Amino acid sequence: MWLVLLIGVPFVLFALLGAFDSWRRLRGIRRVVGTLGGILLATGGGAFFSIALSSLGGIPTTFEWPVGYSNQIIKLPNGLQVATHTPSGRMQVYDQDWRFQRAWSVDASGGTFKARLTETGLLEVWTARGQMRFLFDSQGGLVDSGSYAPASYSSLQESGTAGYVPTTFFLWILAHPFVAWAVGLVGLLMLVSSDRRRMQSKCGAKQSPALSS
Repeated sequence: MWLVLLIGVPFVLFALLGAFDSWRRLRGIRRVVGTLGGILLATGGGAFFSIALSSLGGIPTTFEWPVGYSNQIIKLPNGLQVATHTPSGRMQVYDQDWRFQRAWSVDASGGTFKARLTETGLLEVWTARGQMRFLFDSQGGLVDSGSYAPASYSSLQESGTAGYVPTTFFLWILAHPFVAWAVGLVGLLMLVSSDRRRMQSKCGAKQSPALSS
């Protein structure tokens, strides 16, 4: 968790510094493109590292994490719905109208996991990394844990169906890492292209000593 913070915080600050530098030095449309690019880079990077932090159990269970697309939506006998979200390492419970109820983290070591509803109403969860098996009640309480070896992860049959959890458009960047990376990449390209002359001058300055020798 500390490693994620040590890498993520400087990355976001560096991107914001790039946005501020573009606003201070550039003019016209290049100022707008550079500043917006730095902000998008910081936003995408911040979202990616936030997802990583959540996958390590760093987010309170009372907080609803944006899910977007869920690999499994499991309906409980009492009418509640459990949505698994492997990017954030969480299982989140909703009522029939998608009102958030509670959540808990799955110790999947940042990897994927899948679940099934048992005949007793408990949720059995298997992780791809570490071959761990967890048994949760509908409140997220841990009932049992251990290894499912020698069984293979691919042979374990999950329940529920894939689907979408209602998520505000602007929060999709927190729902999946590829969205965060896409936003960050667009920001990086905008930041670089807005100050292409400076990049070319730096490259020329590096090449000139070699040419003179």
